[in-house]
Amino acid sequence: MSNEVDFNQMYENIRKLIDKNKNNILLFEEEINVEIQAQYFNLSKTITENNNSRPIENLKDDLFAEETSLNEKKKILINLAKSDSTQAYRTIEEFVSNCDNEIKKWAKLALHESKMSLQNSILGTRPIVISTGLGGRGFSLRYFIVIIPSNNIIIDDIKFNLVEDELQYALKHKDGELESFILNSNKILITLLLPIVENIKDLMRSVIEECNSLGHFLEDKMIITNVKRLSIEEINELIRVEKNPITNIKNPNDKQ
Repeated sequence: MSNEVDFNQMYENIRKLIDKNKNNILLFEEEINVEIQAQYFNLSKTITENNNSRPIENLKDDLFAEETSLNEKKKILINLAKSDSTQAYRTIEEFVSNCDNEIKKWAKLALHESKMSLQNSILGTRPIVISTGLGGRGFSLRYFIVIIPSNNIIIDDIKFNLVEDELQYALKHKDGELESFILNSNKILITLLLPIVENIKDLMRSVIEECNSLGHFLEDKMIITNVKRLSIEEINELIRVEKNPITNIKNPNDKQ
């Protein structure tokens, strides 16, 4: 019951936030591990604009230099991101296009922060950022969902197609989008996009209720997360530890 209350409160808070700031919401679209995001923002807090006294040209030279350490490049990216200069933004943008995977996600976070700095400089207001591990698109969040059969009933092609049809129908009426829908170890794994203002829990419940009206073959509870895509091992462990499927929706990290 407490999980239900927590989710409903989170959902209402998000709705109120969007209603008050309709033209000032920025959703971070990239899929970036929440631990990397936390590391970025924690380091960013320790670096103020006063730390950046060097010209952008010099920072750019060091950023692209092979001999510059990874940690130093991370600091340079944060310094550039805090600047409200279009030159700094373009520098980060160029780096994102050419850097290797080891620092690319960090660079994308810097590019996002730089965009906010520019917007704050031009419009005089800093946007409210909604950030999750799975990201999103436009004003839609990305969710990873696991639907589990009831009493180990086998999900055959007929049941599988029924669930997909019901989900597609529900998403169509909520301006959502189904990205992936697969069967793995007799569990349905789903990735979808849904507008921030829509209640993902209510939508998935309606889908399961419609399917079960033709024969109760799905558990009423499910796994829902916007933190990361779970492996089948992680899914099985969640079910084993909790004994029952759980709902786990992480609060978006709102950065202002």
